[in-house]
Amino acid sequence: MNEDRSYVREIERYFLTAIGRGVMLSSKDYELIQSWKRRGVPREVLLRGIQRALDDYKRRTEGMVGGTTGGGGMERGEAKGTGAIKGGGKSLYYFSEPIENEIKSYVMRSAVSQPNAEDRGERLVEEITERLAGIIASEQNPDLRGRYSEIRDRVLEYHGLDDDIVYRRVEELQQSLYDELFESLNEAERESILEEARSMIHMGGKYMTPEAYEQSLLLYRNQVIGQRLKIKKLIAE
Repeated sequence: MNEDRSYVREIERYFLTAIGRGVMLSSKDYELIQSWKRRGVPREVLLRGIQRALDDYKRRTEGMVGGTTGGGGMERGEAKGTGAIKGGGKSLYYFSEPIENEIKSYVMRSAVSQPNAEDRGERLVEEITERLAGIIASEQNPDLRGRYSEIRDRVLEYHGLDDDIVYRRVEELQQSLYDELFESLNEAERESILEEARSMIHMGGKYMTPEAYEQSLLLYRNQVIGQRLKIKKLIAE
């Protein structure tokens, strides 16, 4: 399974299961999850942070049974401390501050002799360029080999940047590669890819906002392109 999809899906499922029905992630929520992945935040840290954030929210609203409370209390008839959360504060972004606090605690616990961001960026550039060298050497398609060579030249320009910036720029290069390859296909091939991507969203799409649907469609479109054209990931999974 595509690692990006697996990471996003696990966080999405965990949050939506805990928060209850009638909720869907916004594009802002998806961007937040992607930012955590770029930063290398382990899934278990996020799951723990989400659970603690929701537990705290429930404790703060537990006594607000029997009508609206302005700030998003529990609705009339909801059992205390159990079931889905109702009222306000339903987006993942709403809970980002307590989740970030959990991330900070994790970083502090594991901060023994951590290299600085620039050193991590240097190592990341070296890892990616070495990976690209192997991809270029083994790629049989001349067009793809040329594209990978151009990407390697771009990555070599990222020396001296923080690792978060390197991650973001390499992800942009990966997305540009998908976009350029998609546009190079004929109309029938493009529609076939989009149709497969839509089928991967399936029934869940009707519960998404238009922004979330478009983001999911792009994610699955990239996955289909990667599978059909055998596109390599620039960052090792």
